[in-house]
Amino acid sequence: MTTDPKGDLIPSFFFSAERHAGRNRFDAWQHEVAQLFDTAPVDALSPFYGAIDGYLLDGMLVAQNEFSGQKYQRDRRLVARTGLDAYLVQLYTAGGFDGYADGAEMSVRAGDVCVFDLTDTLATQAVQSATVSLVIPKLLIDRHWDARAPVNGLVIGGDTALGQLMGAHLAALNKAMPSVTLGEAPVVAATTAQMVASTLAYCTSGDGLANGALQQALFERSIRYIRGNLGSPDLSPDTICRALNVSRSHLYRAFSAKGGVMQNILEQRLRAAFNELSNPVNRVETIGSIAFRCGFASDAHFNRLFRQTFGMRPTDVREAPPIAASSPSEPGLPAWLSLPAFSSRP
Repeated sequence: MTTDPKGDLIPSFFFSAERHAGRNRFDAWQHEVAQLFDTAPVDALSPFYGAIDGYLLDGMLVAQNEFSGQKYQRDRRLVARTGLDAYLVQLYTAGGFDGYADGAEMSVRAGDVCVFDLTDTLATQAVQSATVSLVIPKLLIDRHWDARAPVNGLVIGGDTALGQLMGAHLAALNKAMPSVTLGEAPVVAATTAQMVASTLAYCTSGDGLANGALQQALFERSIRYIRGNLGSPDLSPDTICRALNVSRSHLYRAFSAKGGVMQNILEQRLRAAFNELSNPVNRVETIGSIAFRCGFASDAHFNRLFRQTFGMRPTDVREAPPIAASSPSEPGLPAWLSLPAFSSRP
């Protein structure tokens, strides 16, 4: 008689800072969440508490978290270094935070649901809190939502019907996690992805953008083309228009809310260079040759832009240790967030 592997429970892990002593408590927490945030305690003199009860649900991550007050930051350096291409959806069941997402002010209290785009920046300060968190790759959302509109810093109030429904789903999802089997996981994950996608679609509709879905589709096609042609000295709005058979006016409208075409080309080149420099395989290659391969003709121009963007020199990236030293076979945030499903890297 053989057992059905689909009856096995989904992978899980539990982290508690209380397993460590003194200052090591926060250091351990910092390591555990390092791919998501740079963190700092609000009160360095008080004992720190942090716990994560996490589950890997068919390509997404579900976790119940409790933590002492702290500051969270995700800057452009961390965005580039981690390469995460996912949304972080959080229900605050206790506590809350104030902060900024891409420079826009936001505030979250118990009962609210907030959404962060992990390809964008944020800076928040939370009081002692408890959350249910969902890290969901954008590819899973794309199956149900054909227009990625900006959602970084979106807050769905707990006093609204949609916020209550979304919060109830996340709470029920968290409660069910310990008993979800591998056979049930795809259905549970698909239902959750559709719920999140429908919520994001509703919250970003009616924003005044004409043909928003078409513009977003053109933006995504353009970004794919840009990533595939970063080293070309001819990469420009004109070459993109010719390759995708669209007019300059259509292309510019698709990028109007995202910083412009040339700014996105520059950001993609800088991110690619960051990834190449942080890869130990490329240690034998000169920084100049990597910069040239990513589309920069001048070393001085590259070095200046790199430092302005990431706050560090290209040589600093080479010397920096990797964020996650955990093996992908080990359970936990560092290993699970290193899985290809969560990454924008090829």
